[in-house]
Amino acid sequence: VLKEGLTVNNTLIAQTGEYSKKLGLVEIEVSNGKIVNKTARLIDESETAEITPDEAIVNLIAQIDEENKPALSKVVAKSDIDLDGARENVRAKETNLGNLAADAVRYAAKSDIGFVNGGNIRISIKPGDITFGDTAALFPFGNTIKVIEMTGAEVKEALENSVSGYPATFGGFLQVSGLTFKFNKDKPVGSRVEELIIGGTKITPENENTVYTVAVNDFLAIGGDNYTVMIGKKVVAEIGTYEEVFADYLNINGTKGSEVSGRIIETSQLAPV
Repeated sequence: VLKEGLTVNNTLIAQTGEYSKKLGLVEIEVSNGKIVNKTARLIDESETAEITPDEAIVNLIAQIDEENKPALSKVVAKSDIDLDGARENVRAKETNLGNLAADAVRYAAKSDIGFVNGGNIRISIKPGDITFGDTAALFPFGNTIKVIEMTGAEVKEALENSVSGYPATFGGFLQVSGLTFKFNKDKPVGSRVEELIIGGTKITPENENTVYTVAVNDFLAIGGDNYTVMIGKKVVAEIGTYEEVFADYLNINGTKGSEVSGRIIETSQLAPV
């Protein structure tokens, strides 16, 4: 939260926090085509309690909601189980919804590996009908999927970033398909991944230069969530959005195989073998 903004190298940075608790207001004064003053401040939710909503805006929102209802209420898939998309879970450990989403991405991309960052999963899903509105709420960012080439060593580097903040939750925590890995939170950041198996093959120094196709979203592909290892990688395919491929996959395969099965294992608490 930046109460009055933060100026760095003459650039004003504004940040409001989370959950719509505050509204950010940036005011820029321009004279003769040049910025002469810029300020940022926050309006607390409590300060807006007495504000009367603008009737024209309220009516416009209601109109848009009504126009969207037919599309948002359309049933696009079904689930026979509870799918766990809780923020504290998808950003810190394997979940069945994370597995399902990553499987859907890998299936659609026909890639060796599928990644979905936990920060892209925004809701849980109850058994029953799933509407387009549900999938839009599940994946609200409209991210498209890119298939890039990465070596086994680079995949391991990406997974190191995924668990770098563990046990703290991290939007960049990866839900995975096509691989399993073990990591130890007590080891130094950057050296936590103890074992990586891709497509049934354990990655070792002898084979770590093997190239795999990896399906990621466009945000990760440009280095989002500190995935610098993905920047500049060869893109071999581009396909649709998360919400599209998720619904299509559910209709074809259902939820089978999405159960938590040890794709991601934290080893520090395991008894020695």
